Amino acid sequence: METFAISDKASINITEDTGAMTLIWRGQIDSDYANSVMRDFLMDLHEKCKQKNITKLITDFRGVKFMFSSGIKTLIGWFKLFSDENRYKGTIIYNNKIRWQDVTFESIRIILKGMDLINKESTRD
Repeated sequence: METFAISDKASINITEDTGAMTLIWRGQIDSDYANSVMRDFLMDLHEKCKQKNITKLITDFRGVKFMFSSGIKTLIGWFKLFSDENRYKGTIIYNNKIRWQDVTFESIRIILKGMDLINKESTRD
């Protein structure tokens, strides 16, 4: 497992398996700096997924306490990029008990016109 620090408040744990990658997000993404780092990371990750022929990408946001609107916009752009290219199947795991996650990821489902990107799961203990 590899860990990528977005800021002193947020990180992403990355694991790879044959044809699949899992990103487990933690912390708070609440600054322009963190958003900039996250955007660069996601673009680099997209290229890495293409090179490694990743066909399944799981993103688990249950450990994210807060993400401000610029971070959400960056995520939408990234989800749209990989779904438009049809490169890999995306799954989002989130905690629908956390209000911002429920509202955000339900909205992403609508924005992406029902693409199969959302996998709602219960709270992680």
